[in-house]
Amino acid sequence: MAPSFSIKLGDLIEVYKPCHASNGPYFPATVIRSPVNINIDNVILYVEYGTHTPNAQEIHPTPPSREVVSSVNVRPVPPLFSFEQVVFKVGDDVDFFFRNRWSRGVVESIFEEKARYIVTFHDSARKIVCPLYNLRVHREWNNGAWNPPLPPSQRSSEVRERCIKSKTPIHKFPLKVKEKSMKVKGTPIYKNSLERSKLQIVKEEIFKNGAVVEVSSDEKGYEGSWFKAKIIESLADDNFWVEYKDLVTEDEVPQPLREKAERRHIRPEPPLAPPEYQFKFSEKVDAWYNDGWWEGEISKVLPFSSYNVYFKHTREEITFSYSHLRPHRDWIKGKWCIPPASHTIHTQVYSSATLMQRSLNPTFFSLAPMSVGQRL
Repeated sequence: MAPSFSIKLGDLIEVYKPCHASNGPYFPATVIRSPVNINIDNVILYVEYGTHTPNAQEIHPTPPSREVVSSVNVRPVPPLFSFEQVVFKVGDDVDFFFRNRWSRGVVESIFEEKARYIVTFHDSARKIVCPLYNLRVHREWNNGAWNPPLPPSQRSSEVRERCIKSKTPIHKFPLKVKEKSMKVKGTPIYKNSLERSKLQIVKEEIFKNGAVVEVSSDEKGYEGSWFKAKIIESLADDNFWVEYKDLVTEDEVPQPLREKAERRHIRPEPPLAPPEYQFKFSEKVDAWYNDGWWEGEISKVLPFSSYNVYFKHTREEITFSYSHLRPHRDWIKGKWCIPPASHTIHTQVYSSATLMQRSLNPTFFSLAPMSVGQRL
């Protein structure tokens, strides 16, 4: 279903889950990209979540997140008026702002100073104490209108505001255009058009100037490695100038290394693992080495949060501390995918001198394979 109100870049909206239009929760968001029309009944939006409250800095300290959503699951922001009731009564149907969203509830009791209210959650028996500025009248958006309806004075002021923006006199309507004069080219609707549009938006965000990315290489000796960089400039034929964060030139005064990279060698930074994450045997990981992340597999779990990692490209096994590892993820068609664990891990035996050096410095290692004479 097409949205019952016009949406454009920069608009403030509220997003809700499917089938939760009546009860919420409603997540405040801002449209940060021009809407993309999938077909006559669907528009997708790229939004950034955030608060629309006067105390946003106190309530929403974390960085905003972004997401592609369907217009079917959005609504405009309900208006807040200075002349609307500012003292709620027991039993009033309200929305309260809590944990970065508006949830529906009922006023149960009021503190004497009438500046704070005890509100019961709509879907449970839980209660919460809310200040006045975190409450609003609960309204539902149905067929382009608010229910309960806005006060008459506000409805007329909304009409006046829309007329001023569109330069249309009040009680006057734009001239209707005859259908014969409208020439619209038919656009084929693909079954996966929504996925294609989402992927296009993600690609544009990844490859915009200044975006932080990771870059790989086909050069021998660098297989399975990724280096942090940022995009400097877009070139022709899906090429980009990138500037590395940890790689520098060999000049007398080293400068951040810049080079041309193909689109297929560029991806965003993988998501961070939760703090309680624990690596498992045969799990694919990335190990921090020589200013980059190198793909390997956990070959042994050691005490004190250390792990042996096997590198298939060099057939070598090296010990790493927990802080120098991250879960391996593959970037496929605009999504992060978890690779399957390997069940065939080859090990390598090291000389005693090498083991002693690594025990003194867990982050030391060499990716050059040993000769047979160096083995124990």
